[in-house]
Amino acid sequence: MEVLTISNLKALANTKLVINQGEAIAIFGTNGSGKTSFLGELEQFFLNYSTENSFKLKIGYLAQTDDNKAINMSVTEYVASGLHNKLMQKDQLKEKVHSYLEQIQMSGYEKNILSDLSSIQKRMVSLARILVEEPKIIILDEPAAGMDQGNTNLLFQVLKGLHQQKTTIIYATSNLDLIPMFADKIIVLEDGKAILADAPESVFNNPALLMQDNLNLHSIRGLFIPNEKNNVQDYLTVGQALQNLSKFRNYDGKMWRRGYTTGSCAAAAAKGAVLALLKGDSLDKVEITTPLNTTIEIPIKNITFEQNKVSCSVLKDGGDDPDITHGMEIKASVTLTGQGIQITGGHGVGIVTKPGLAVQPGLPAINPVPRKMIKDAVSPFLAPDQGLKIEISVPEGEKAAAKTLNPKLGIIGGISILGTTGIVEPMSEEAFKTSLVPQVTMAQALGYSTIVLTPGRMGQKRAAEYFNLPENAVIQMSNFVGFMLKECSRLGVSNIILYGHIGKLVKVAGGIFHTHSKVADARLEIMATHAFLNGADADLVKRIVYANTAEEAVGLIKEAKMDYLFNILAEAVSRKAESHVANQIKIGTILTALNGDFLGQDKTAAQLIYELRCSKIC
Repeated sequence: MEVLTISNLKALANTKLVINQGEAIAIFGTNGSGKTSFLGELEQFFLNYSTENSFKLKIGYLAQTDDNKAINMSVTEYVASGLHNKLMQKDQLKEKVHSYLEQIQMSGYEKNILSDLSSIQKRMVSLARILVEEPKIIILDEPAAGMDQGNTNLLFQVLKGLHQQKTTIIYATSNLDLIPMFADKIIVLEDGKAILADAPESVFNNPALLMQDNLNLHSIRGLFIPNEKNNVQDYLTVGQALQNLSKFRNYDGKMWRRGYTTGSCAAAAAKGAVLALLKGDSLDKVEITTPLNTTIEIPIKNITFEQNKVSCSVLKDGGDDPDITHGMEIKASVTLTGQGIQITGGHGVGIVTKPGLAVQPGLPAINPVPRKMIKDAVSPFLAPDQGLKIEISVPEGEKAAAKTLNPKLGIIGGISILGTTGIVEPMSEEAFKTSLVPQVTMAQALGYSTIVLTPGRMGQKRAAEYFNLPENAVIQMSNFVGFMLKECSRLGVSNIILYGHIGKLVKVAGGIFHTHSKVADARLEIMATHAFLNGADADLVKRIVYANTAEEAVGLIKEAKMDYLFNILAEAVSRKAESHVANQIKIGTILTALNGDFLGQDKTAAQLIYELRCSKIC
């Protein structure tokens, strides 16, 4: 397939669609606009085209909802089923499956049963099954639906790699955020008809299109029409509009400005310093390439020249969802040396003191991806016989680090230089979730096979003090119970103790693994149900259901002399948590009141607490 011209499709009416090999095509429209039907027509066209031209045109189709019946298969079995027509040794097959699972960051899940995976994980595994067949055309229906920004970035990073290998990608979306990430051509659908098919810059510079209320484009009009004016002469240029669009994320009907990571800041500062040192340039901004292979422009705050050294600084910009590092100065000081690039940490960059992290003890806390970004940013400007020493410093880093997880992780003296994508995604939980995982690997590196997961700092402190537990084995999980359980399973943790306030942890007994109230809140209903199942009368059950808080419900249970119910609830939490990780981890639970007082625990928790305490004092 070099070029295909498609006509006679219902959605195309009397127009023709030209698809070039290796093209990325986004089909945009609101819900009900006919996107799925159009994808079905395209798939059928490709199948007919293969038959009529007597050759096999491999096509992969990823539906929005995966209705496969292979729920009792393991991940490996399901992905390998895509290779049913290929003769392959068992070891070769496993290696191929593993390589594609690694590509979608699901290595470690090979033995998991499909039914135990989340809907997002199932979709990623379905994508891996398509990829092993090495199709020439991949069709995806709302591929990022329900995904957080981290998984969306991962998905499109995989698709971009296929695009570079001349695979044709066609995807339907109602999410405008995705189109600047990845599209050579956009087809806009309305009422089952293609009303426009053109390059992104042409589509997004169409005033009449932007003003159509039925396309739900209100959220991006402000990117194209300054001050929300509607006159055509007030529109931004195509380049300005597209650049603006890539800087924003559409979340909950509002456009949120993206920021950049400390790793991107360090790379930009290093590049600015090197250009000043080697060329005498004193720039006001620099452009760097992120790990997602996108470019971002970062303003320079200051450049200073000394005898043999140049220093350049930028201000960290966290966008519309700033963290503790927002507005801080990130500085790179550069001197010429012999061959090679040496990256060190200066004032305000922490030093790693404990094992189990991405950086070895004794080294500055500049993670591998930012190190690579720094090297990639400066390498093109060096002659073969030139080398550099680059010192990254953060003047306010030591003070800010006290408000981060660094002290807990054994990183002293400053913040960490972080970032796996280079971009800070506003209103995204992904970065925070990712920051919690190093606590687990550190505990493992220190020899702990049992860890304690607790929602916050107060629980972390109380668990260590009340039970005399080793501090490094007690880990914060925030509201992300399910995520942290899955990560512990992936990393091979043997035993877990869930410790925390009953109002948080009892939700797990009802299958709620993200405990923030905005996601789900059935605390009182779960407590009332278990009270009824264990002898409570109708009046008590009703009073629990209508209690104002979990603390009030605890008081009612105590008043009824049913304190034994707290042990039963702890047991229910543990069993549901074990089921969530396919019973690969032994889990116990300890429930507390809001003031930290002990309420109840199951037998597994009592056993694991004893063993963990012994690892500290026996």
